[in-house]
Amino acid sequence: EYTNLFREEDNMDVLERYQTTSFIVSNVMEDLTSQQEMDCHSVELDELVAFILSVPPERRQEADRILLDIIQNLQAFISQNFSIGFTAAVGKAHEQLEGIHISYLEAMDALEYQFVAEKHEILSYRDIEHAATEGYRYTYSLDMEYKLLNCIRSGNGERAKEIIENVLEESLSAVSYTHLTLPT
Repeated sequence: EYTNLFREEDNMDVLERYQTTSFIVSNVMEDLTSQQEMDCHSVELDELVAFILSVPPERRQEADRILLDIIQNLQAFISQNFSIGFTAAVGKAHEQLEGIHISYLEAMDALEYQFVAEKHEILSYRDIEHAATEGYRYTYSLDMEYKLLNCIRSGNGERAKEIIENVLEESLSAVSYTHLTLPT
C-alpha cells in the first residue's frame, strides 16, 4: 500500500511506483539487519520482495525474535517516513542453501492468511504451524470458493458475507494465535 507516497507524482506509472517502493523497503531492511550484524539480500519475485538473511551462529537461538523485532521496526519506519504499509510473511529460519527455498515456501503459506489478517501485520509460519499441531484444519473447500466467487460476481454481497463468516468461523474457531500489528 503505497498510494500516499506518490499522490503528487502523477507522471509515474505503476511499475515505477512499485520499483521505488521496493527500493525503499529493501534499503531500510538492509540497514536494520546490518545493525543486528546480519547479512541481508533482497530478491524481487513477481510482485513481492523476499529477504534472505544470514544469522551469525552465536545468534541463531534468538533469530526468530530478532527478525520479528527488525520487521516491526521496518514497518514502523517505512510507515512513519514514507506512508507505506505492508504485510510481512516470515518463514522459519533454516540452515544451508536448500533451507532458503523451504523458508520461502513457509512464508508463502503464511501469506495466504493475509485474507483474515489485519492490514500491515507480520504473519509468521510458526503461528500457522502451531495452530496446525493444535488441531486446526483448513476448511475452505474449492466448492465453497466457487460459491463465494459466484456471489461476488453476481453482486450478492449479503450471501458472500455469510459464506466468508462461515468459513472463518469453521476454520478459526479452534485456533488461538498471536499476531503482531503495526500500531495506528
